[in-house]
Amino acid sequence: MSVINNMLKNIDQRQNAQRKQQSAGVAITPVRDYHDVLFKVLSVLLAIVIIFTAYLYLPFAQAPQPSSDTAEKAHAVKNSSQPVEIAQAKITPVIKPLKPLNEESTAAEAAYTPAVAQKKLAQEQSNNALLKQPKDEVIQQHAVEKDTLLSKKNSPTETSVKVAASTEINAPLEAKSSTPVKSITQAEQPPVENKLVKTASVKQSKAQRIAQQLKRAKQALEFALYDDAINDLTAILQTQPEHIEARNLLAATYFQQQDVLMAQQLLVAGIKINPEVVQWRTMLSKILIMQQEYEGVLKLLIAKLEPQANLEFWILKGTAAQNAQQHQIALASFTQLTQLQPQQAKWWLALATSKDALGEFADAKHLYKVALDLGGLNAAMTQHALQRLVALKEAV
Repeated sequence: MSVINNMLKNIDQRQNAQRKQQSAGVAITPVRDYHDVLFKVLSVLLAIVIIFTAYLYLPFAQAPQPSSDTAEKAHAVKNSSQPVEIAQAKITPVIKPLKPLNEESTAAEAAYTPAVAQKKLAQEQSNNALLKQPKDEVIQQHAVEKDTLLSKKNSPTETSVKVAASTEINAPLEAKSSTPVKSITQAEQPPVENKLVKTASVKQSKAQRIAQQLKRAKQALEFALYDDAINDLTAILQTQPEHIEARNLLAATYFQQQDVLMAQQLLVAGIKINPEVVQWRTMLSKILIMQQEYEGVLKLLIAKLEPQANLEFWILKGTAAQNAQQHQIALASFTQLTQLQPQQAKWWLALATSKDALGEFADAKHLYKVALDLGGLNAAMTQHALQRLVALKEAV
């Protein structure tokens, strides 16, 4: 038993020794407070930033401004430098149109002579004396001086000296205004309106507007935009009913759209407005010839308009007269055409037909031959001329 006990004791002793060795070999790390360390580091950095900022901005601090007492003293000194001007502004205000600064300086330099300088010095002394007197005495003295000056007749020299003096005294006051002020007489005068210029500008703008509308209408007709063209041309005629080209284009557009009645009414209205326009009459004559109203054409193409007649006028009138069996009028018309276009055989043929109808067979036979010799006739015209030549030979 003792042996066993000794062995157990030895075992316990060994185990205790091993435990001590193991406990002595383990390193326990101390626990540190990181929040405290971080706070200290941030405090140090903040202090460094504040010191650096103060070092940068302190040299640029503004200089100390003068106190209110110093500013008031400087203002008083500045105002005391012009006692004469203040007294003069209170006592004798001068009503006159202000001048630009450059003109004032030139006038002051031109008026500055030794006599003027002495006069100015004396006036400054008197003004300084006036400043020392009470206000009522100053006003009374000024009234007496004003009455005395008004009773006397001023010479041109004295007047010029006074004007120069007043200009020099009031120069600081005038210099304060940034822009020249108009005189009372200029301000009272109302602006004069030139009615002729306004009327001309209105007419010019109206003409420009009509020209633009006419241009748009022509462009619309080129692209077959008939509705747009009709709108523009109608607007032109509403503004200017006597516009010849616009009425012609509008009537032609209606005619092209097979609205013959509207075109006819438009031309008739134009002739009522201005009966002297040949273009409206010739266009209406074309419509009437299509409708076989030859008498109406002859009423339109009257002899009064023949001095203004052109090729189209004579063609329409001759055709209508020949179809209306009025060959004397037809002869006059086709004679004009043979003179205007002598190489056109159809005019000679029409002239021969009218001569034939009037019984002038010799002249008709000659004119038929001229038409055949010139050539250029179609088959029906050529056949007609040959038949009439054969018939005239037998008749003659």
